[in-house]
Parts: sequence; C-alpha cells; structure tokens
Amino acid sequence: MAYDSIQDDLAFMRSMAEAGQRVPLSAGPYLVFGGLVFGGTSLLCYALFAAGMGGNTLLWTWIASLIVFGAGFPLVHRAAKTQPQSRANDTLGMVWTAIGWVIFACFLAALASQYFYGAADAWALFPSLVLALYGAGWVVTARVSRIMWLNSVAVGGFAMAVLIVPFERHAFLFVIYGLAILLLSALPGWQLMREARRDGSRGHGAHCG
Repeated sequence: MAYDSIQDDLAFMRSMAEAGQRVPLSAGPYLVFGGLVFGGTSLLCYALFAAGMGGNTLLWTWIASLIVFGAGFPLVHRAAKTQPQSRANDTLGMVWTAIGWVIFACFLAALASQYFYGAADAWALFPSLVLALYGAGWVVTARVSRIMWLNSVAVGGFAMAVLIVPFERHAFLFVIYGLAILLLSALPGWQLMREARRDGSRGHGAHCG
C-alpha cells in the first residue's frame, strides 16, 4: 500500500510538471513583492539598530512590514491573475501560501512567548526556520516546473538556514538575513517573471503565426 501511495504521489508530481511546462509560472510577482518587503525590512532593522533604536522599535518595524505586505498582496494577486493559469500554478500557489501561513504562525508564537515569558530566545531560530521553509518551497517548485536552476535556489535556502546560526546574537544578522531573503525570494522571483514574459511572447508569436 505504501508503494502504491508513493507511485500515486510521483504520478501526481509528473502531471504537475507537465502542466508547468506548458504554462509559465505565475509565482514571480508574489516572491518579488515578499522578498522586497521582508528583505528590505531586515536591512532597515539593522540601520535602526545601528542608530541606537532597538527592542520594541524593531518589533514594530516587523509588524509594520506585515501590514504593508497584507495591504499590497491583493494588488499583486490581481496583477498575477492576468497571467495564464494552470493546475501547476494553482498547486504552487497553495504551497507558497501554506509556507507563508507557517511563517506567520511561528512569528505569532514567538511574539506570544516573548510577551508571556520574556523569552527573547524564542526568536533565535526564526531566521533559520524561514530560510529552510523557502528551501522547501523551491524544492517543490523546481520539481513541479522542471526548472533546474531552482534546485540551486533550494540548496541555498537550506545552506543559509545553517550558515546564519553563528550570527544569531549579532546585529549583523539583520544584514545577512535581509540579503538572503532578497537572494532567495526577490531575485529568483524576478527571473521567473522574466521567463514568464519571454514564454508568453513566444506563445503569442506562435499563435499569431
């Protein structure tokens, strides 16, 4: 039974991959937007800390970034919906949405831990958690789309989740984490947008021909 289940899962993934090959991925705008908001927020936090503003100022800065993301998301979603949709895009949309909710839930859990127990250590592994989740998201995206360079992005996410640990007690963590988010979200998202536009132009040209 377990073998049959694995075979069914592999068949499902193959069907997603075939669908992903026919229609450009539409995840790019979401990843660019999220990467710019949260990567930029982390870099801003470093600047605030260097200016002598820490503690609650940094926390409210992150909360403000969540508000900005929530306010801008419908606009990004509306723009992305104009692109051709597919079963693969729908599946990847659910995957990345689930990752976002996991990160948000862990953020609230760490916030609650700090509030009730004064346990700032609850934030210690949060950057590693986020980067590892990005790695997992790119593994699925690469498998579904069969875009091979995305595997390198996935490896980068997992590697950074570990490499960032020595900086957990240092303010420079904000710089490393911010750059990691930009490199693991905004940059590959921008490249996916470029490829989607290129593939869309080719498809339109072939259709006109």
